[in-house]
Amino acid sequence: MSLFPSSTIAPVPSVSPKNPSKTKYITIKHHFVREQVTEKNIKLEYVGTKEQIVDIFTKPLPHEAFEYLHQKLGILPSFH
Repeated sequence: MSLFPSSTIAPVPSVSPKNPSKTKYITIKHHFVREQVTEKNIKLEYVGTKEQIVDIFTKPLPHEAFEYLHQKLGILPSFH
């Protein structure tokens, strides 16, 4: 299974926490993800901001970005 965070910073604590005292308050789900990455059950893959398909559901986008992501979803064009 692959996870696609939108930040290059996001995978770092899940792969190699360098200072355990600073990770004291990380929630259980983050520890679970780190464990799964270590066991090679999941893989974290970087996805650039322009390729984040979820943005179509979570952000107001310029028309061009909306159309690009809309096409990547495989949705037929809407007719007005």
